[in-house]
Amino acid sequence: MDVIRRAPVYKSERDLAFGFLVRYLDESIEKNREFYTIIVSRGAGRFSPVPVQIGSRGSTDGFGEYLQSLKDANLRGVKATAYVHTHGADTPGIDDEVFSRGDLGDAAASRLYNLKGYLGTPERRFLELLPGQEVGTDMGYRIPGGTRATTGW
Repeated sequence: MDVIRRAPVYKSERDLAFGFLVRYLDESIEKNREFYTIIVSRGAGRFSPVPVQIGSRGSTDGFGEYLQSLKDANLRGVKATAYVHTHGADTPGIDDEVFSRGDLGDAAASRLYNLKGYLGTPERRFLELLPGQEVGTDMGYRIPGGTRATTGW
């Protein structure tokens, strides 16, 4: 995947996730679609994203297949370590401010694929989910708005 070689490099998964959310959260809210990417380790404390994907309202459609295609590429020195996604606009009757739960939710995916998860919410919260956690942790700072295209994406 040549796109990984050309992708921006970050010193941590968390920095990459935050940069992704600064870039895509506004658009995700405007379109009311979930945006996501997979974070890969390139070794030596270097992390890069794979190309962004746009899911539907309330779903990261195609995530499992996208992750499998990355694994099938069998790229030397590249390993999926985390994912980051948005929840789009506020959906009445659904708690968009937390990681989704249930058999198809974020906690299940994090555990199944052994990946850290990061989330940007409609209220601009930044959350982290470690494999095995059900709820995740609010990182305690807000994702700024109106800053598209200023983060290297």
